[in-house]
Amino acid sequence: MNIAQDAELYATRKQFSVFPLHGITEDLKCACGNPNCSSPGKHPTTSNGVKAATKDVRDINSMFKVGDNLGVSTGEVSGFGALEFDGQGGEISVGTLIGGHGPLCPTLIHFTENGRHM
Repeated sequence: MNIAQDAELYATRKQFSVFPLHGITEDLKCACGNPNCSSPGKHPTTSNGVKAATKDVRDINSMFKVGDNLGVSTGEVSGFGALEFDGQGGEISVGTLIGGHGPLCPTLIHFTENGRHM
C-alpha cells in the first residue's frame, strides 16, 4: 500500500477528512527542505494547510505523493476531536480539565516522546 491508498481508506471507510504532510527523509530531516524546520513531518504540503483536507478520492490521489505523511482533520468534519498533553504542564492541564468537568470518556491514547494524544 502507498500513502494515497492509506489516505483513501481513512476517507472512505472512516469518513475522515485527510491532507498530506511533509514526510521525514532517511537522515531524519523534514522533507520540506528547510534544514531548521521546527515541525519535521508534521506540517502540510499544501499552501492552504488543513483547509485542503478532503474525503474526495480524486483529490486525495492527486494531493498525496510518495514520502508524504498523513494528516487527519479533527472536529466536526471527521467526527472526532483530539487533546494533546505534553510534559508536566500538560498533565497538570488534564488534571484541571478533569477536575472542572469530570472524567474523560474512554478513548484511544497515543503516547508520544513528550506526552500523549487522546
